[in-house]
Amino acid sequence: MEHLFDKLQTIAKIGVWEVNLNTWEVFWSEETYRIHQVPLNTPILLDDSINFYHPKSRPIIEKSVELAIHEKEPYDLELQLITAKGVVKWVRAIGIPVIENGRVTALQGLFQDIDKQRTTEEELRYTQGKLKLALDAGEVGIWDWSLGDNELQWNQRMHQIFDWPEDCFQNSLSGFTDRLHPDDQEKVVDVLQIALENKTKYDMSYRVADQQGNIKTIVAKGAAIYDTEDNPVNMMGTCVDITGQLALEQEKHNVKTQLEIFVKHAPVATAMFDKKLRYLQASDRWYKDYQLPDDSIIGKSHYEIFPEILQMPEWLAIHQRCLNGEVIKVNEDSFLRKSGQTQWLCYEIHPWYTKSGQVGGVVMFTEDITFRKQIEIQLGQSEAKFRAAFNQAAIGMALVNMQGKFLRVNRCFCQMLGYSRKELLSLDLTAITHSDDVAKELKQFQEMKHGRRRKYEFDKRYCHKDGSTIWVHVVVSLVKDDLKPFFIAQVQDITQRKHKEQELLELNKFLDEKVVQRTQELLSVNEELEAFNYSVSHDLRTPLRSILGFAQALEEDYEEELDDVGKDFLRRIMKASKRMSELIDSLLYLSRIGRRGVVREEVNMSELVESITLNLQEAFPQQSYCYKIAPSVKAKADLGLVKIVLENLLDNAMKYSSKAHRPVIEFGEIAHNKVYYVADQGVGFDMSYVNKLFGAFQRLHSTQEFEGMGIGLATVKRIIMKHRGKIWAESSPNSGATFYFTLDTQAQA
Repeated sequence: MEHLFDKLQTIAKIGVWEVNLNTWEVFWSEETYRIHQVPLNTPILLDDSINFYHPKSRPIIEKSVELAIHEKEPYDLELQLITAKGVVKWVRAIGIPVIENGRVTALQGLFQDIDKQRTTEEELRYTQGKLKLALDAGEVGIWDWSLGDNELQWNQRMHQIFDWPEDCFQNSLSGFTDRLHPDDQEKVVDVLQIALENKTKYDMSYRVADQQGNIKTIVAKGAAIYDTEDNPVNMMGTCVDITGQLALEQEKHNVKTQLEIFVKHAPVATAMFDKKLRYLQASDRWYKDYQLPDDSIIGKSHYEIFPEILQMPEWLAIHQRCLNGEVIKVNEDSFLRKSGQTQWLCYEIHPWYTKSGQVGGVVMFTEDITFRKQIEIQLGQSEAKFRAAFNQAAIGMALVNMQGKFLRVNRCFCQMLGYSRKELLSLDLTAITHSDDVAKELKQFQEMKHGRRRKYEFDKRYCHKDGSTIWVHVVVSLVKDDLKPFFIAQVQDITQRKHKEQELLELNKFLDEKVVQRTQELLSVNEELEAFNYSVSHDLRTPLRSILGFAQALEEDYEEELDDVGKDFLRRIMKASKRMSELIDSLLYLSRIGRRGVVREEVNMSELVESITLNLQEAFPQQSYCYKIAPSVKAKADLGLVKIVLENLLDNAMKYSSKAHRPVIEFGEIAHNKVYYVADQGVGFDMSYVNKLFGAFQRLHSTQEFEGMGIGLATVKRIIMKHRGKIWAESSPNSGATFYFTLDTQAQA
């Protein structure tokens, strides 16, 4: 029945529509979409529906809708519409308010394309007017021309036909011919003259203009009356205004031509037959749908074109019933062609009648629905597959209507919530949703209903039948079915995962607290170590100064009294004391660096490196270095501290490259990534010892080979860490070394 209803809508070009005034949802049937030339299932709002009307019609429909809503008044209007493709057409809009508890809750109605009907009515009115004019002109005008006194007499109808002013031609022939169309004046005189001379009747047509300047075509017939001596004494005749007739004939010709064109190009397969079912006319679509050759089938029998019908008694009976005056309509029928192919058809067969009211034959309107039928079969198969997949899915699945009520649920969904299928189908989404999640779901639900999103997914909580709470991940999509749209929900139980996540959050919180605690403890220890370091360094300096002072006094005053062994011991004491003093100075220096704060400013690293290398070059006068310094390298750092970093790194690079031939010292930045580097071509080191590289008083080379206290890189690392940066090195023995460092990339941004 639904398919028949859709087909009737299509044939009658009548669509159905509804507006829910509670949700402002608009429903259009397929025919309503077709009339508006809008793609099927396009979301439509009430304002969209009204804006399709022609600007001249829009106030009328807006007023009618307002009265229907507020005054409960139905409406039935014929208005002009502008389709989505810009086509202007006439439509009939019928609206009926749906009243519940005294309030209008919806508007329902019909929508019909009447453009052809209106056009036909206008053409009909035009044709009827022409026909009336022709009928009026069918009354004959009579005239009498007295040849003796050249007097011309007209009856009243002649004056009506010609519509000339009274006595405009003084009742004379010459006055009459002078008022004819210039191109016809000579012809009329010649015809009359020939008829008089040959004593024959005449039949001619000519054109005249009435008082308004309208040109009329007149058919004139007449003959002369002769006396006993065969002299013409009178000429009498009739005049008929055939202007309307000529126009009507032209109109009929146009209508006939248009009808032939309409049949030929009809959008459905159309054919006209006589009583013996011989073809009188057939549309191009008829040839196409039935795969007929291009040569004409006109005049041939329907059974000759389709001999297989002779093997189908039911079709022969249908044809006979139509020839008896019955109208046959079939929405779906199979037609087994002689090729073995089954063609599915929807058809109507109407008798047509002669002027006498007798059946003259039949007209067939058919539509090839084979493709649609195949789709329906495939859809049926797909529906069966979907139903099986739905019911057997390993996750919960549910179909939900636009009001949030369950239409279908699968076994897994029932088990997840502890309800039977029957129980769930009596509930809606809000009944099983945790109260804290209802508002969020309803918001997304409404957004999908109104076309503002295509799907939504999130984690939420359901209430199990036993009262417990379960966590689920839901994915909801909107399905726009031909009948009514609905939602499909995929539901996965993630309760265990949520519990694990909660446990992980609690563990992370505990670890974060432990990290904060340990960090605070380490900071306290470091502060104590700094204080101890500083205190020890100061406490050691006083006795060391005494040792060094007495040793110098002993050298100055008693060196001559000491033998060689004593002198050697004295030199050893002084050398160790100086070494100890340098170590204490280094410790104090490292301690001061640790306590100093960082004051950032923009530092031109390239200029700073150039200045440092210029000063350091004086410490290595015997060596010639090549410097490659990248230009315009800048950083936000503490100028004093970053200078210490570069002095130590560049000093090491020059020191450990001093034995190479014209070594290259390089400074730069990696691709503007705020990673700086100092590279040399010195002796390098084994990467297996890299963990010792930045420790205080840690050396990878002996003091005999290269001088130093082993405190420089420890100082560099401490400064880099105070900047919240990182430092690392890459090297191999005898292949040079490259030191990379950052100065807190967030501070650089």
